[in-house]
Amino acid sequence: MQILQAPIEIVIGVSYGLAAGLVLWYLPHNGHPSKSSYRFIILLGAGLAAVFGGNDLQYSGAGPLVTLIMAFTAGYKWRKSDASSHEEVTAKLAMLWRYFQPVLFGLMGAALSTEKIQSETIGLGIAVIFIGLLVRFLVTPFATLGAHLNWKEKLFASIAWFPKGTVQATLGSKVYDYTTLALSTQTAPDPYLLRVQQIGIQMLTIAVLCIIITAPLGAIGITFTQGRLLERRIVSGATEQELDTSEREFIKEELPAGEHIMVDFPENCLENNTGKQ
Repeated sequence: MQILQAPIEIVIGVSYGLAAGLVLWYLPHNGHPSKSSYRFIILLGAGLAAVFGGNDLQYSGAGPLVTLIMAFTAGYKWRKSDASSHEEVTAKLAMLWRYFQPVLFGLMGAALSTEKIQSETIGLGIAVIFIGLLVRFLVTPFATLGAHLNWKEKLFASIAWFPKGTVQATLGSKVYDYTTLALSTQTAPDPYLLRVQQIGIQMLTIAVLCIIITAPLGAIGITFTQGRLLERRIVSGATEQELDTSEREFIKEELPAGEHIMVDFPENCLENNTGKQ
């Protein structure tokens, strides 16, 4: 049954996520006066039900997958049919994440005991992190080929993608948590679970090191290179309707409304918008 655990979790996650996402296309209907609030509540409630329900049913991997696919499916339709409602739901989730993100990182740090850390794990972990950062730095320009960026903007993207933390904080302690829970129910500890628990401690240690190293490294790199690698351009006469959703959000959050707007957009954006005048 252990062999079928992962495929079953994938099937449950994909099917439940798609079904819940499709339901959110029509519930609540577009004419509802509080549709954004209801969409936020239903999306959050369905995600929590999937995560906690999956844990109770011993299919813990299905819950996060349900949440991801459900949000993607629902957001795809909302973005196409009702961009303003989609932006409101996104803003509510972002505000919620702002307060719960420190809790997630705090729980991860509390789970790590310095007494259980092995010195060789730290050295090898740091080596693995920097090798991964190097590969990521070299591959990022290829990932941005379709964005029409110049070489300076591609270089900045490589630097800006240094920070890692959210996934590590979410998944870094899973193996250690599950093995610790399983060992707590046994009168005689299983040697295999003890070995897996040690692997979990190594994973947790590397996850913490990844956050500690990459977060300040990325912040310093962004701070010292954004003025040198990014070029500020003036888009004159471009109305809010002529800019896409992401550009409108940037203007609303960072810049005051005005006839002349200072924006850090690639050259193709400037050409497209000025060509419409």
